[in-house]
Amino acid sequence: MFCVHQVDPATGEAEEDGVEDEYQLEDLEIVAADYMLKVGVSNFKNAWESMDPDNERIDEYGLGVKESLAETVTAVIDILGMQPCEVSPLSQF
Repeated sequence: MFCVHQVDPATGEAEEDGVEDEYQLEDLEIVAADYMLKVGVSNFKNAWESMDPDNERIDEYGLGVKESLAETVTAVIDILGMQPCEVSPLSQF
């Protein structure tokens, strides 16, 4: 619900009395990846160690059955919106 008010174009003032109205919104799913930004970090180890422990998030995710390690890594990247970095042996995926 929201309230629509007419605005006087000459003064820019809104009228006090408004009309209640509704706007139908579609369902929207927000996941962890929506809060992630893939950025390159030149020295991941230093960046990781300098983070405040209060910023740590622990959660469990189900990946289902995957055919290979590469497919599993890709699923984690997609679910979390992250990327492998530095000299990670998995960074070629």
